[in-house]
Amino acid sequence: MQNDRGVLRDRLNKVQKAVRQAQQESWKHQNPSALPTPNSHSASFQLGLTLFRDDVERVDERIRDKLEEVEKELNKLSTETQPNDFISQESSSSQDPSSSPMMTIDEGETDQAGNDNDLLLQNDPQALQDEIELHRKKIAFLKQASLARTAIDDSKTLSNRFLSPNTMDLLKASKLLVQANELLRQAESFASSLPGSEYNEDEELMEGDGQQQDIGEEEDSSQAAYGSNIVTKLRNEVRLERARLLVTAGTILDMSVQLSPNSIEVKNAKQLNEAYAILEQFDAEQSNRIMREILRRFAKQLYQELLKPILYEHHGKKWKVEEKEEKPQSAKAGVTTKGPVHRIDWTIVEDDNEMDTLNENSSAITPWKETLKVLGRILVFCQSRILMNRQDPCEFVGGFLFGDPDAMPSELNLHAMGLDSTRIGADKGMLSEPIVELMAKEALPDHYDFMDEDIVSLEDIASELKSYVKPFCMTMCQKWFIPIQPKPKLIDFCDKLPQKYVEHRRCILLDKAKDILVNNDYHNTQQVGIKELPEGVEEYMSIFFLHSCSVSVTALKIVELVRETMEEVVQAADAPDSLQILRPTLYQTAREMFTLYRAVIPSKYQKEVKTVPRTAAVMHNDAVYFSHTCATLGLEYKGRFAKQETIEEDEMGPIMEQTFVFIDIVPVFRELALECLGDMLDFQKKQIAELVHPRLGYFAKSLQSNESLHEWSEAETAVAAATYHLKHLQQAWQNILSKDVFAPAMGELANVVFEAFLKALLVQDLSISPTANQFLASLFGKALKDIGEFFQDSKETPSECCDEWDRFVCIVKFLETHSLSELKDSLAMGVFLYLTSRDVKIMLVACHKHQAYDPDYTALMNELANFGSQR
Repeated sequence: MQNDRGVLRDRLNKVQKAVRQAQQESWKHQNPSALPTPNSHSASFQLGLTLFRDDVERVDERIRDKLEEVEKELNKLSTETQPNDFISQESSSSQDPSSSPMMTIDEGETDQAGNDNDLLLQNDPQALQDEIELHRKKIAFLKQASLARTAIDDSKTLSNRFLSPNTMDLLKASKLLVQANELLRQAESFASSLPGSEYNEDEELMEGDGQQQDIGEEEDSSQAAYGSNIVTKLRNEVRLERARLLVTAGTILDMSVQLSPNSIEVKNAKQLNEAYAILEQFDAEQSNRIMREILRRFAKQLYQELLKPILYEHHGKKWKVEEKEEKPQSAKAGVTTKGPVHRIDWTIVEDDNEMDTLNENSSAITPWKETLKVLGRILVFCQSRILMNRQDPCEFVGGFLFGDPDAMPSELNLHAMGLDSTRIGADKGMLSEPIVELMAKEALPDHYDFMDEDIVSLEDIASELKSYVKPFCMTMCQKWFIPIQPKPKLIDFCDKLPQKYVEHRRCILLDKAKDILVNNDYHNTQQVGIKELPEGVEEYMSIFFLHSCSVSVTALKIVELVRETMEEVVQAADAPDSLQILRPTLYQTAREMFTLYRAVIPSKYQKEVKTVPRTAAVMHNDAVYFSHTCATLGLEYKGRFAKQETIEEDEMGPIMEQTFVFIDIVPVFRELALECLGDMLDFQKKQIAELVHPRLGYFAKSLQSNESLHEWSEAETAVAAATYHLKHLQQAWQNILSKDVFAPAMGELANVVFEAFLKALLVQDLSISPTANQFLASLFGKALKDIGEFFQDSKETPSECCDEWDRFVCIVKFLETHSLSELKDSLAMGVFLYLTSRDVKIMLVACHKHQAYDPDYTALMNELANFGSQR
């Protein structure tokens, strides 16, 4: 047993020695001056480091053979080593360690061998098995990395025409790169299972000649770091070579296909096939991302340079299309032309007689027959000669040109908002969306007159258009440009042409409403309503009439457009069954016009409505006008919705009579009217208060004086400023607001002036001198006169419009009554009815305090006291 144990030790030493010799040989090829010491503990990973430096010679094949021999020896050691072989000899081995065959190794290797076999000398069989398994993983990792390096080198050779002038094979080179990538994944899995792999991201390697990594103290982490470094370097080489092959494939596509305004030329069919095969090889790893991006650029160039001019510049022209095969010409830009050159040319037919015949027998949509025919010929040529009848490339190009039938348009239409259209997301539907847009313009009339017997029905238009579209779509489906399911977008457009007309008509009407709201000057107004009630109409019926006021021309045009739309609803009663949805849609469109006004005008003129009195008044009147119109609009058309001749057959008519109303919109506009005018009144109240209040701070105290003071002048200024402000509002509102609205609005603002003076005057301990009494009577009288002029044309009196008017009048009368007896009589007659007992008492004390000895004064004070206690 002692001899068997020694043999196993000797064989393990030979395995380790073989690894070190392989390492030394690789270092000699790499850099003889940098040869590592033969006793390096991590000889196997030092070997890996030297094998995969950028400037190492190709010794991979010979090294792999050596590694396979080492691996076989490790496998034999693993199977032949049994734990029982060591148990029986444990005591004898520990007593005489010098008798081990391990000591028979060459003298120069004794120390390292002893260190390498510490576990063996300790007679630990499990540790020996672990050591063997660790070496096996290292060897497996090095083999996979070596195979990957070989695949990369072979790929570089096959893709370089200078290295392989006769055997250059780009497709095989791409397959080798894919193979190398897979080998690197396997190598990485082996490296991740080595001890210390958790340090891969933290370990920093020293690179370059003359820099050595200290791996003695942290052997496990260094080994894992070396493995990560090897995989990273090789993976970078794979990425670089893959990028070079992709550039080459893209160059082949670009140089093999030449596009001009009236022709396409394709050469090098074999190289084109090879380029697509290369893209498919790499796309298998990257979900077709590479091929999709290359073909997206091709589809965009095809549409912009060839298909778009046919659609927009030469639509409806008759074309002559020719396909031909030519002999190869001289090479261009380093691309050798092999095989025939395929070419397609298309030219416009210039035969006047033929064009006249075409025009005589054509309708508005007949030009699509020629346009779709030439587009189909061009795309079929691209499928067979450029895309080489490959399904995946055809589906990619078809997706970019025709898009997804269920997807939203890739081009967001912002024209209704006054903005340019913007393409969003991927370039999907580059061709189909313009085709549908142009078809809609030509096939859909802006207005369908159902009373005109000679007009072509939408069903006939759809049938003719489908006869051109269906063959085109079927060809595109056969060529994989369009999926069979769901239904192609162009055929769906033809089948839903009546519904498209309904949507088209709705958009036209809303676009007209938008133009009215955006392009008209909102400040232009026009008188509407009645100035006087019609004869025989009682006064209480006036609430059902719109009183004379000025509304914006914009509002008038909106109502006019609403009425036109409702007239169209009535006419649509004779529409065919395929257009039954037209009437409800038009009714909803009429309602949306009012909604559009509320969305646009208050936002567009928001600042003016809050600060400019005239604009606020105009918007108030518009809202009142709309609410008055909506209250009766549904009743105007109620009896006209059904078909008069065959009313029993019209199921939609009775439903429309019951549901097509606008009265539910009335509260919305009434709230808008109250809001805009109410906010303006609050704004004006604040401004008037700022004119009056600061000037009345010491007004009450100044009335004790018998001489004119500065505070009296300030009070006069306050009245003048407030009156002047009200006159400006009168000029802005008098011709805009109706009289029924103008007078209450002015009265509410006048209240601010009266309240300010009454609050400043009627304070405790008020004392008014005779001179001040005359001043107050004159000042307040002038204020009443000036403000009263604002209500001259109103049916209501100032007292009906202004809450504080009568109270202010009573103060003036009190000031003008000088004797106590007259005051007593006036109180008895109710002259001061609108003054409270407190007001009368304050004024009585202030004006007649010097007559306190008079019995009438005492009597008046007692009566006021009794009156106040009763109240």
